[in-house]
Amino acid sequence: MPENDPIDILIEAALSTYATPGPGLEQRVLASVSGARISTANYAPEPTPGRRWLPWAIALPVAASLLLSIVLFTPKPKHPPTVSVNRVPLPAASIVRTAPPTKPHHSASGNSRIAPAATPLPKLDVFPTPQPLTPQEQALAVFAAKTPLPKLHALADAQMQADAPLNIAAIDIQPLDPSAQSGN
Repeated sequence: MPENDPIDILIEAALSTYATPGPGLEQRVLASVSGARISTANYAPEPTPGRRWLPWAIALPVAASLLLSIVLFTPKPKHPPTVSVNRVPLPAASIVRTAPPTKPHHSASGNSRIAPAATPLPKLDVFPTPQPLTPQEQALAVFAAKTPLPKLHALADAQMQADAPLNIAAIDIQPLDPSAQSGN
């Protein structure tokens, strides 16, 4: 390639119009780079604004899981079983049931009205407690006692058939003949 190419001449002419950097450019660049290294070595780099959330994103789930594990795995205090004291049974007429007051009420002497505790209900031998028959149940018992045995069996069979699935016969509908209708 020739040294004085028309493109090279144009580039050199354009570059000569720019200001020259002057002597010692390399030394000034090297001095500023070495000074930047010394000044940044003494200080920790600041986190960029885009990553300031990163420590919180790690710390919050860790704190939440620690709190949850403390709540779930802390042994619950066990209360000793209460001892029931045998009380003298009171007649039902002497038991006074009062509604809880809306405001705490204390008399001048410091005594408050306390209703006597109700006696526990007795344990029954049969549960549920037998009740008298309703009129509908009494009518059914009379019907079952007076109806002959074959009719009772027939009634039971009819009820079983009512529970069985229905069988519907197929329907056969003949099409209408339009010519037969127009002849009227």
